Amino acid sequence: MIVIEHEERLIKRTEQLLGQQVELVANLSFSSRATVLRLRVAGGSTVIVKQHVSEARFHNEKLALTSLPTSISPELITASNGIVIMEDVGDGPSVANLLLANDAAAARNALQSWASSLGKIASHTADEPFGSAVSKDFEHCMRAHADLSKLWEVPLAGAQINELRRIVTSLKTPGPYHILTVSDAACPDNNRVTADGTVRLFDFEYAQRGHAAVDAAYILAPFCSCWCVAPMPSPVTDHMYAAYSAEYPKAQSQEFRNLSIAAAVVLILPGLLRSSIKALEGVTTPQSQPPYSALQRCYLRLDWLSNQDAVAPEFAYFARRLQERVAHRIAIPDISTYPAFVDC
Repeated sequence: MIVIEHEERLIKRTEQLLGQQVELVANLSFSSRATVLRLRVAGGSTVIVKQHVSEARFHNEKLALTSLPTSISPELITASNGIVIMEDVGDGPSVANLLLANDAAAARNALQSWASSLGKIASHTADEPFGSAVSKDFEHCMRAHADLSKLWEVPLAGAQINELRRIVTSLKTPGPYHILTVSDAACPDNNRVTADGTVRLFDFEYAQRGHAAVDAAYILAPFCSCWCVAPMPSPVTDHMYAAYSAEYPKAQSQEFRNLSIAAAVVLILPGLLRSSIKALEGVTTPQSQPPYSALQRCYLRLDWLSNQDAVAPEFAYFARRLQERVAHRIAIPDISTYPAFVDC
């Protein structure tokens, strides 16, 4: 555990690392996991300083910024003792911003560029010497499966447990699909869409060695673990996956596509559990557009899971049972696609 510096002390530490005075522009911290500052340096340009609470997350971020091309991620300036200093990619729109706006063409282009960036990351890190170990841990996903069963009083079947174990074993044995996965950096708000249309990702604190399908899952089940989840038009998803596959040709196989869907099945479970708990507590109000309430996110994730018979039939059945239990206890809310695609 790293002791988070007070803002002023963190600025002093940054000055020591850079060898120059800096000026605070803004505190961009968004959670208790890290302190994030935008600082002005000599010459008037700005940098981003991020200090992690977790030493492991500091090393994850450092590994990603060291490994990835700066065309799709911030340039690493220096990293030491839990502090990462990186290029400031600016205040441009994120993919999430464009999805929540009203320009369908801009949103489609940004999504394809975002998927292309994920594909470039997969290709760029496929041959990196990360060793054979896979860091990604799916234990919390397996616990969420059991907790969902208890919460909604839907008994677990042995076939479901075996199917989950089979998927997790496949993901923890990546073989030819071993890359540096970016995890939360794949969420639609952890990026900037640049003037030339390129999408540059950031927030790599959960980047780990693992199966490429873990990142591709965010394309086939768009933003499966993120807050900004909503129905995506099928043609848009197909174009995203085509853009990803063009950069990472291994994704063109049916085997990989099925593994990516299976990965999404697993990754959805923790978010589904959190949404279910909040929905039952009645602490959320349905929204007319994203970001949706916990209840609406619960329905969205169950709806996607219930249609995955081809890859995960036991989980599809489990999801349909959960849907019955949810509908029995809570009114089904209205849900529409992203504002950018409402008129498409």
